[in-house]
Amino acid sequence: GGSARRGGHFATVLVMLRSTVVRVDHLCCGMEAKLIRDMLGPLEAVAEVKISVTDRRVNVEHTDGLAPESIVDMLNRKHLGASLQDKSVVESVGSSFNHAEIVRLTVNATQIVLFAATLALPRVGFPKMAYGLAWACVAMSVALFHEAYLALRRRSPNVELMMAIAVVGALVQGNVVEAASVGALVTLMDLVKVCALEAVGRRLRGSVVSEPLGVEVPGGGKVPLASLAAGDVYLLRVGDVVPADGRVVAGTAALDESRVSGEAMPQAKRKGDSVLSGAIVSAGYLHVRAEAPVSGSFQARVASAVEEAKTTLSEMEELVGRFATWYTPTVLGLAVALGLYKGFQQFLVVVVAGCPCALLGAAPFVQGATLTLLAGRHRLLVKHARTLEALAVMQAIGLDKTGTLTTGHFELLRLEPLPGAAHTRQVLHRWVAAVEDQDNHPLARSLVASYKGCVADFVASGESLPATSGYQRHGRDGVSATVEGRRVGVGNLAFLEAALRSSQADDDDDDDDDDESEMPPRLRAALRRRREQEKAAAAAGKGEHAGEPLPAAVAAADAAQRLAAEITSEQAGSGSVLYVIVDGVVGGVMLLDDALKP
Repeated sequence: GGSARRGGHFATVLVMLRSTVVRVDHLCCGMEAKLIRDMLGPLEAVAEVKISVTDRRVNVEHTDGLAPESIVDMLNRKHLGASLQDKSVVESVGSSFNHAEIVRLTVNATQIVLFAATLALPRVGFPKMAYGLAWACVAMSVALFHEAYLALRRRSPNVELMMAIAVVGALVQGNVVEAASVGALVTLMDLVKVCALEAVGRRLRGSVVSEPLGVEVPGGGKVPLASLAAGDVYLLRVGDVVPADGRVVAGTAALDESRVSGEAMPQAKRKGDSVLSGAIVSAGYLHVRAEAPVSGSFQARVASAVEEAKTTLSEMEELVGRFATWYTPTVLGLAVALGLYKGFQQFLVVVVAGCPCALLGAAPFVQGATLTLLAGRHRLLVKHARTLEALAVMQAIGLDKTGTLTTGHFELLRLEPLPGAAHTRQVLHRWVAAVEDQDNHPLARSLVASYKGCVADFVASGESLPATSGYQRHGRDGVSATVEGRRVGVGNLAFLEAALRSSQADDDDDDDDDDESEMPPRLRAALRRRREQEKAAAAAGKGEHAGEPLPAAVAAADAAQRLAAEITSEQAGSGSVLYVIVDGVVGGVMLLDDALKP
């Protein structure tokens, strides 16, 4: 969009952009990429040009004033082999090889096998057969000669042109085997590149939870995932993966979104809540109305973001591209000059030795593989190649910990009753497990597992957790329930402070009820004002009540925090502290730790 000032006022003009994806078969290195940018970048109707050398794909953001067919025609005037690519093909990131790629890979593999036979046959007494296979290898390098021809037509010398010159030069000298070796080397490079791209695609497909092939719909039956459209209602049960972004229309469930958002705590979903594709239903069931097709889901956007990141250029890659523009013609010029002085053999040596294959190919492939590995292995989405270079000088980074840097599986390191507590460690542990057994948070599952140990052994022993009633979740801070006649709560420091305030308020209410129940209203109000003044004086450290001992709940809370600091320091400052509250008074402190991911 843009804005213009008219008559002292600013008028905003919104410009709608469209995206055109073009397949460029002859996009081999940074030199062709620079040529495409130089052609399309200056056009007024073009907003952005994204080029992926590894995928041989160009994504052009442009206005309706430029037709997609015109983009293809401009590229083909430079003999780049451009064609419009179906958007559905782009969305199936890392899909299997198509027919053309299978044919090319078959030819490449055959050429490599023939060249290997060319080297082996003379050793077993078949030199003439080896000579014939060498000519066959040269003939199968027709794609190399075609690329060289197009480079000449574009007046843009590239790697293929230099390699084709080397092949022809070897043939002129009568070295057919050497000519075959150059062609086989180029073919091997292409084969490795294609296989590397497929490996990157497989890694990308595993960067988020795999989508199911079909989705269950209300009323019974399944429909293919590809037919799911915005507005359709689908059904989710325990263990199902959310196939498309949507909104809950019925049911309640807990969703594990750790693979898509890094949030370790299961998210409760009910009618009206939104759900993200890739999340897993860990409890309950849902009826969800899709708000976007599968191609527009969160997973598809993540995959698209990784693909777009592969089209961005780092500073080093831009520098290499500019360097290669002058490097290749310079090498050819030096080779010609040296050949005139030293002979044709020296000319060929310089051409082969000066070929910038590794220089031009390293950056795009390393960059694409790194971006995809970060997304697949570490769940880190890097949206621009320059960020990778910035990591080399970065000194500190802030990240969400649980489920992102850690495994999300907690281990109970310590459970310590408060000194003088009426309950033993074993009793507290049993009560905690009983309360947490009602919850599905990773912390809760870990606490239950720490008490039960091996589930089979626990069941075989005949032991069971005590029954609970009145279970309640207190936001993100803690949970509580009644166990064996005791109100047991488990939570963090905020949960402890809230319980302490509640206990003090109850004590004040009880005192007021005992002392004032029979008083006249005016006397009761005066007494309350007097008590408020005494509390204010005690808080300021003066007054007759300043030296009184703290209430039991406050003293226990202070002791619990001191104990928490002590056991945390013994564990080198790591771990999460939880407090066990029994009937409004702190009974114990727990320390849990979440191991870092390898």
